[in-house]
Amino acid sequence: MNYSLNYVIRDDRKNSKGLCPIYLRYTFNRKWCNLPVKLSLEPKYWDKNSFGLNTRNKHSNFNDYKRRLGDFEKSVRELIEKYYFEKKVYPTKEEITQIFKGKNEVNREEIEQDLGVLFNKFMDFKKRNFVEKSTLTIYLTTWMKWELFVKSQPKEIFLSSMNEKTLSEFIVFLLNQGLQNNTIGKYVKTIKSFLNYVNSNLELNVPPSFKGVKVFREEKYDFQVLSREELEILKSNVFFSRYDLKSELKIGLTEREILIGRILVFLCSTGLSFVDFDRLTIDDLYIHREKLETELDVINIKINRKKLKTTEECIIPILDITIDLLVDMLGLSHEFYNGKDLNTDLGLKMKILERIITQMKKGKNYTKYQPRLFPKVSVNDFNKEIKVVMEKIGINSRVKVRVKVKGKVVENVIPKYKLISSHTGRRTYITLCLSQDVPTHVLMKTTGHKKVGTLLRYNKETPTNIFRVFKSKINTSGKEK
Repeated sequence: MNYSLNYVIRDDRKNSKGLCPIYLRYTFNRKWCNLPVKLSLEPKYWDKNSFGLNTRNKHSNFNDYKRRLGDFEKSVRELIEKYYFEKKVYPTKEEITQIFKGKNEVNREEIEQDLGVLFNKFMDFKKRNFVEKSTLTIYLTTWMKWELFVKSQPKEIFLSSMNEKTLSEFIVFLLNQGLQNNTIGKYVKTIKSFLNYVNSNLELNVPPSFKGVKVFREEKYDFQVLSREELEILKSNVFFSRYDLKSELKIGLTEREILIGRILVFLCSTGLSFVDFDRLTIDDLYIHREKLETELDVINIKINRKKLKTTEECIIPILDITIDLLVDMLGLSHEFYNGKDLNTDLGLKMKILERIITQMKKGKNYTKYQPRLFPKVSVNDFNKEIKVVMEKIGINSRVKVRVKVKGKVVENVIPKYKLISSHTGRRTYITLCLSQDVPTHVLMKTTGHKKVGTLLRYNKETPTNIFRVFKSKINTSGKEK
């Protein structure tokens, strides 16, 4: 006497989403039992007559369901045939239930030993659903961070321990690496999405407390920018400033600290994000000539900012001290034409930089970093080291920030240098440009923003600028001019 296997859908067990569980029915000696497949489906996508998926009204993941149902039936047949080979008789419904239960426990234990197996399934699922390539990159980066976190832990982490406590420790680990809250939020969101997939699609038990983990993202309201005075103090310590800062003592910084400070000066002068700065090369410097309108050649950075779904071209003019800084970084000290801190003619400086750019593009090696403009520095290292530099040069005014303590938002006062990071450059650039009345539509062409509202989120009105605007608009009598 043989056995039979047929798929059935239990439409009497429909869940809140309208999905019904699928079972594989094992029948032997006129008795049957249902083996859970761990898959659910809307009844309209199921054909009861053929005991399988509806081929006329196909589900969007038809092929995936078909593959998984085929794999499940194959594994059950292997269990049955193995039992028959040993016992010379097919298992009863009670016996197949016990065999299947034992197999599931083994599989569940094997899966828990390696969360990477589950994450690979999560990635495959996302690829089949045509998730954006940039999003997949975030997923992979998240898993790299997670593996580093796991290595730092005293004991192995299983699926059963993926709770609120573990994810909170992951957040602390990322914070200690110098990452910003927005970046940490992306990583935590990925882990939660992964656990939701494991819970819903693979129907494996995950501690529900992970859903309560949140990353406090109020930093966008408390972000810090450098005032013009603070920026000049930084310049005077890592390069030079044309302003009289005699009241400020110049601090002796190491070569590495000077480099880190120069990078921040460059970011404040160009508005580049650290990601775009990191891939900047000599090929991104362009010379533009417009003889009808100007006697100067225009030198700018032309770079395509890659976002999630779009690419925006940015054109950033290179002016003033930024030219001097680039000349230094490209291997030719600006002091030979500058007299250290004199305001050399702009046309002369542009011609010198133009000559260097032209020669380098022809293959002449001025800098050991070629084709890069600056040596490679990771964002994590930069975020750690720039705080040390800013503390040394005295950027330590007390500022109020909002932090989350035991679920409540409270105000805290900390030194400003602790809030300086790779984002400070871009935010300072936008704030200073707006304070000097650069039109927003022109500024947006340099930053790559498509919406004014998004641009203005980076702007932080300083007390000096607020006073300047009010002074220019309002009389001492209080009447508008």
